Amino acid sequence: MSRILSPFVIVKQNHKVVVERLGRFHRVLSEGLNFKVPFLDTVAYRHSMKEAIVHIENQTAITKDNVKVNIDGILFYKVVDAQKAAYEINNPINAVSLLA
Repeated sequence: MSRILSPFVIVKQNHKVVVERLGRFHRVLSEGLNFKVPFLDTVAYRHSMKEAIVHIENQTAITKDNVKVNIDGILFYKVVDAQKAAYEINNPINAVSLLA
C-alpha cells in the first residue's frame, strides 16, 4: 500500500501535523498514531515544536553619538500554534529573523 494512501499518520514527539480535508484545514494531529481518511485527508504541513536557532548576520549600526557598531546575534524561536504557523504567514522563520 502506498504511504500517501495509508489511513494512519505517525507523529513524532514534539511535532504537530496539519491535516487538510479536500484542500481546507481540518485539524492538527498530536504525537502518536493518528487516523486520517484516505483520498479525503492529506498531510499539508509538519512542524517541529522544539526550540530552534537562527543566526542573525553581521549588521552595521550607528549610535546616538555617531559611533559605528557591528552587531550580530542568535535568535531562539519556538512554534507554539501549528495552524497559525502554517496558514497565517508564508515563511515564519524569515519573518521572525527580520523582526530581530
